Amino acid sequence: MFLSASVKPSGPLRFQSQRFAYTVTWRGGSCEHFRLAPAAFRAQLEEWVREFVAHGHQVASVVRVVEQEDADGQDTSLVVVGLVHASGSVYVESRGYDDPLWQATLTGSDTDETLTPYALAGVAAELVVAGNLCAFLQWKSLEWDRKSGTR
Repeated sequence: MFLSASVKPSGPLRFQSQRFAYTVTWRGGSCEHFRLAPAAFRAQLEEWVREFVAHGHQVASVVRVVEQEDADGQDTSLVVVGLVHASGSVYVESRGYDDPLWQATLTGSDTDETLTPYALAGVAAELVVAGNLCAFLQWKSLEWDRKSGTR
């Protein structure tokens, strides 16, 4: 955000990006900005996950939003889909700060896992749900950006 030197606000300016809230203050004629804690991003993710489930998606897995710290110690939040029919999880997260596109990481154990046909079908169904959740969160992020006027 760029402010002209001729702008003289009477108080602090506040704006919000997808993950962070900012407050811009003036001191001695110069502008300083401070990045605050993520703008209720974890709460927003929890709400979106509840909305996803409320739409009728059959979620057998345990889905939770957990803290994840970046290199600066900020909570960037992460959605974890724990697999029921096999060991491992799917981590769902946005690609970066203020990036509305999402990605998923599939983790497993260090050993091979032998599954029955039914367990394999269960894992496949869980992965479909994780993929749908990832697409839903990306859609919600894009919708949020569109409504906020940032994209």
